[in-house]
Amino acid sequence: MSAPVEEGDGLSRLSGTELAHAYVTSVEAAEGTEHIGRQNRLARRRSNIVDALKARGEARQVLERLAQHSSEQVRANAKGALDWLDKPAQEFAPEPQREPQILWQCDHPPPAPLTRDEIAERLRRSVPASRDRLMNLAPPAIGLWPQRRADIPAVASRFVGTPPAPPDWEWPTFEDEPMLFVRSIARSCAACRRLNHCRRMGCSLSSAITTRSRAVILLA
Repeated sequence: MSAPVEEGDGLSRLSGTELAHAYVTSVEAAEGTEHIGRQNRLARRRSNIVDALKARGEARQVLERLAQHSSEQVRANAKGALDWLDKPAQEFAPEPQREPQILWQCDHPPPAPLTRDEIAERLRRSVPASRDRLMNLAPPAIGLWPQRRADIPAVASRFVGTPPAPPDWEWPTFEDEPMLFVRSIARSCAACRRLNHCRRMGCSLSSAITTRSRAVILLA
């Protein structure tokens, strides 16, 4: 399985004029894509361009010129970068050492699920005037509760991370950017079978997420 590799930007070899042009190109490219990952990478590139200009002592001069650019988006980005230049450096006190909580779920069993009647009763006792309206926002759902397991089969449902795939499988791309892996759903999933409209729900979610986030959803 292979994915596109982000190459070095080579900013140190560019002149001030070329860096300004690269900044404008990055803003225009970000405006022309719906790919969140690509937008984030372009934002990092603009940050790197500003850092390269700062190292040469040219950041303010170039950004002030870009703040007068004909493109509204370029002007807005340049003015935002200028605002950061004007902010004094902040010193942050180190945070106290804390016990990691991210693995708490893995070491504890999941709580018992609430039935629809139980949810309605709790809402009736706490917010009776809003119970019916809130119940309309409580469709059937699958809860996620990570557990430590060493025997996870390759065809099990997975959420984020790296999905299992054949060695020669090519990671799908959109606008030359790797798509985001959201989840793979095993059709034999016991939790899915308990939902009457699992298949229809999965199809509608796949369409929505793939369109908006350019994500990969696999059905095993």
